[in-house]
Amino acid sequence: MSIKRKILVAVDDSDQARDAFVEAATIAKAKEANLYLVSVIDEDILSNREESDYSHSLVGQRQELLNNYRQLAKDQFDFDQVDAEVFVGEPKRQIIHLLKEDPAFELIVVGATGKTLENVSLWAPFLNLLSVTPPFRCSLYASKEG
Repeated sequence: MSIKRKILVAVDDSDQARDAFVEAATIAKAKEANLYLVSVIDEDILSNREESDYSHSLVGQRQELLNNYRQLAKDQFDFDQVDAEVFVGEPKRQIIHLLKEDPAFELIVVGATGKTLENVSLWAPFLNLLSVTPPFRCSLYASKEG
């Protein structure tokens, strides 16, 4: 029995994330892979706030965003099911945890830039880890704008 391949796409509400989503969905469709959406809320954003209502509101907004991406995957790319999760934490650590838990991930798609100050150049060590360290053997694809 073969494992269905998965493509992970990290999204937020930026234009770059939407471009990354479109590219990930296109690749997943061509490879007959499952699409997995993840949105990680950086814990540093929440650590400066004491209001739990803000945290719940932000998680709720991200869940709604993922639901919108799911609908887009269904309407424009004919996906029947798209798995999606919201996490709070450090984005790279959360993604590494997901990859360790599921060997079916073969590609991660991110925007070349995003809403945070972090850009794709900061992902370079992460890419090296993913490409050469078992059990990952996963590639990172940075989607350019436009």
